[in-house]
Amino acid sequence: MPTPANGDTVSIDYVLRRGDGEVVGTTEEQGPQEIQLGSGQIFPQIEQALTEWFASRKEEAPKLTAAQRRQQALEEERTKAEAEAAEREAAQKKAEAEA
Repeated sequence: MPTPANGDTVSIDYVLRRGDGEVVGTTEEQGPQEIQLGSGQIFPQIEQALTEWFASRKEEAPKLTAAQRRQQALEEERTKAEAEAAEREAAQKKAEAEA
């Protein structure tokens, strides 16, 4: 997941609480809110916390086992081979149509 930067739009759900725990704002009823980072739509401190959170999520990407990496590589190879086969088939059909 790429880390969002200024100008990017993100969707967030939130619960805003006072120091005593009283809820003073939430997206529970209206659903996620879309905000554009760097536009001043939210408090700078909250935007900074979001930016740091997004960056930490990137760092927490799960590590794959050797078997998982191999499986992923095999799937990528299969996808590439299928795409190449489709391209060859399309080129062959085009050549036959032109002949």
